Amino acid sequence: MSQQSEFNEAPKPKNFKYAHYAVMVCLMNEEPPIRLSQETIAVRIGMSRRQVIRVLRDLRAWKWLRANSGKRQYNTNSVEIMYANLPQPESIVPLKITPNAVNLAGFFMKIWRTRCSKYTNKKGHNCSRPLRNDWKKRWEPVFQRRLNEGYGYQEMGELIKNADAKTLLAGPQSRKLFPIKEEKPNDQP
Repeated sequence: MSQQSEFNEAPKPKNFKYAHYAVMVCLMNEEPPIRLSQETIAVRIGMSRRQVIRVLRDLRAWKWLRANSGKRQYNTNSVEIMYANLPQPESIVPLKITPNAVNLAGFFMKIWRTRCSKYTNKKGHNCSRPLRNDWKKRWEPVFQRRLNEGYGYQEMGELIKNADAKTLLAGPQSRKLFPIKEEKPNDQP
């Protein structure tokens, strides 16, 4: 749910409409892997199938979704939300990026390159996944927000170092890697 609230607060593209929002919320409320048909999405949000197709095309063009058509025997119809590409909320007060956030972003990039850039696909072929060109611009503010939330510099480094490749793939904004810290209740009467 926190990723959905962050999505709600984030700035959207100019041609973002209520239909885009409705489809994204419908997909975010599903457990991965998401295997909803266009008809099912249309029924759940009260739109026509044609409109859902147009919205899904826009969401794929913005690289917010990746869809498998299921045309191949080994593949099923599925949609994956690309959380690393979703817009991030902008704070009211501009973030002051500290050297710790810059260092953590650089460390995360190095770990990501070693663990996530090379992989073997379902057919056994060796593939490579490119690093985003704007990783520095996107990841430094995320690490600064996490530092502001109460995560320690060393603690974040350990979490990154010990995370598996699947968790790292989503990026530092993933709440699986850095869950929201619970506030400790005061013991004072």
